[in-house]
Amino acid sequence: MAAPIVVSVGTPIGGKSQAEWSAIWWQWALSYPFDQNPIVDETGGQAFRGDFGSVFLLAGTFGDSVTRTVTVRPDQTLFFPLVNAITTESFSFYGPTEEGLRQDVAEFLGEGRNMFLTWNGVSLLSSEQILANQRFQSPLFTVDTVFGEPFGPEKAIADGYWVALTGLPLGTHTLRFGGTAQSTGIYANDPPFSQDVTYIITVTPEPTTVVVLGLLVIGGLGVMRRRMHRVAV
Repeated sequence: MAAPIVVSVGTPIGGKSQAEWSAIWWQWALSYPFDQNPIVDETGGQAFRGDFGSVFLLAGTFGDSVTRTVTVRPDQTLFFPLVNAITTESFSFYGPTEEGLRQDVAEFLGEGRNMFLTWNGVSLLSSEQILANQRFQSPLFTVDTVFGEPFGPEKAIADGYWVALTGLPLGTHTLRFGGTAQSTGIYANDPPFSQDVTYIITVTPEPTTVVVLGLLVIGGLGVMRRRMHRVAV
């Protein structure tokens, strides 16, 4: 079966860099209370919240295995973290400067291993490719809410192994991704973080597209009939 294309991390999606989208992802993920939050969603019932038009954000977990269902369009790009982390001014051991935040989140995320990314059971990238190519940090951004509650505003930096997928084939497919990260530096004694996320993805055109096309065809036939009538006359 056809598979989507992994977009190079240096290639923009939806008019923004992927680093910018990693900041947007965290602002999005932290904006919803727990009963509406895509990260704690166990079925995909909240997955629709990831629809940003040309880009569709998929949530990870807090370290669990989960299977969710979601419907997207073939013209959308999926963007999601295999493993990621965030730090803010209040939590940074290295201070509130941008340099301090970047060091803090890099150590908090630590070293990745056992990364995986499959589409219908077929690997799109090996763990070695992911570790070598898919990690980057966000630009400096602001966090105003945490799980729906006011917070800050505080400066923040995100770090993670991110993937963007484009060229989604029509039909129902299984996307599975995740991995493990072991914190380093000042966080070296923290337990490793792992997640294993499965999405059952139905890729389908918007119904309105079909309706519009149908109207155009009907309208076109009407024009043809009128022109044929004039010719006949």
